[in-house]
Amino acid sequence: MANTIELVPNKLVIEQVSASPFWRMRFKVNGKWKGKTTKKTDQSEAETFAREKYTELEVLVKHGIYKEIGNTVSDVSKIYYQRLVDALKNGTGIPTYESYKSVVTKYIDPIAGKWGIRSVTNEKLDEYFSGCEQIIGRQQAKGTVNTHNIVWRQIFRIAQDRRWMSADDVPRLTIKDKGRKGTRRPALTLDEYKQFRRFLRTYHNSADRFSSKYRRQLLREYCIFLFATGMRPGREVLGLQWKHINYQDGAAPATIINPQGKTSDRPIVPLNTVKPSLRRLKALTKHTEPDDYVFATPDGEAAKGMSHLVSRAFTDAGLKYDSLGRARTAYSFRHTYATLLRVYRDFSFDELAENLGNSVEMMQRHYYQAKPTDRANRYATGHGRQTRTDRKIDHLQELIIERFGVDYGAVVAGMLEERGLQDDYVALRAYEIEQERWETEHGDERPVIENLEYIMEMAVNRYNWFMHEDTFS
Repeated sequence: MANTIELVPNKLVIEQVSASPFWRMRFKVNGKWKGKTTKKTDQSEAETFAREKYTELEVLVKHGIYKEIGNTVSDVSKIYYQRLVDALKNGTGIPTYESYKSVVTKYIDPIAGKWGIRSVTNEKLDEYFSGCEQIIGRQQAKGTVNTHNIVWRQIFRIAQDRRWMSADDVPRLTIKDKGRKGTRRPALTLDEYKQFRRFLRTYHNSADRFSSKYRRQLLREYCIFLFATGMRPGREVLGLQWKHINYQDGAAPATIINPQGKTSDRPIVPLNTVKPSLRRLKALTKHTEPDDYVFATPDGEAAKGMSHLVSRAFTDAGLKYDSLGRARTAYSFRHTYATLLRVYRDFSFDELAENLGNSVEMMQRHYYQAKPTDRANRYATGHGRQTRTDRKIDHLQELIIERFGVDYGAVVAGMLEERGLQDDYVALRAYEIEQERWETEHGDERPVIENLEYIMEMAVNRYNWFMHEDTFS
């Protein structure tokens, strides 16, 4: 039986029940009795606390500003949502806040908004996640479930801070037995990427309006940029301005500061293949000032909806699905970047994680793939795994043979290999220039070995000059 003490006749009492060591206050507001713990074990302290709280309540009621907030999930989620908006507006927020906003508006408010905040139990959360799956039409990934849990924790914390619920009321949030295990998004093979780039060169020619032609030309550079940087598609790339990119012609690496990334403004070093694309972007958009967007619309605004265009282009190019039937998206370029650097350049997980802004554990889980031909050769011959030098030689030979043909290219590749030049692309470009000079002076006749030695020496000199002067001109 409760020990009850009346403090204000028919309006305020404190009581002590056997189930709790704390005194509890009960008060009447707008004709209804409400209850609240005082968190006090001493009767005198409990009386003081109850009287102070009731006095505050009377003031709110008198001025017509009392509202029973905290009764529903939606009441609390609105406060949390506004915090996210304010943080993003004043620059203290992080990009993932956008995802948290979407969780509130797309899932929590529609599914659980009318639930009482104290009524949210583990069973209720199971009901909530079932509702999420009905909305998206499939089971959520564990990572997505974890994102929802983060939002729910913040909502419960706000409710606790305002004493609209106690710590005992908060259900346990976990991803155990929830969601499906994440899978690697389908990447492109090197041949498929080359095929797609060739397709994009003329993709805009089939458009009949200026706006469509422009967007498809922008799309070409967007895809090349994603492949060369490994950046996350969407806001992370589309929010870039020219002041965030530092590059020059030549072998010197470009650098990108990523203000919209999940891991703050991490520096990124892209592949040098991004440089011609950046020059074409400036020529296309005409918006080249430091504060201009890199991927800008004709009127200078940041481009939008590029991920949809990527999916459409994959379909039009006949590359929408990989060999396992998995649909490719704009994110496939990020996975292609990471996979090819592992396969062809033998990058470590630490190196990739630093440039991609991921943890090493994430890299190991999603990006490790042995080179198929390397693995097949080891199975067939019993030979050991190719070294980084072996792969480099193979790659250089592939580049040269593709440019000059099998017989002639093999000789050139062997000569370049003997000279031990470090940068494949710069070495190839140096040789191409000297070869073009020879052809200008001697026509299409293939040079004999003695002449090849001369061309090669000139190419090595030009290579060294390129590396010193940082220019390919």
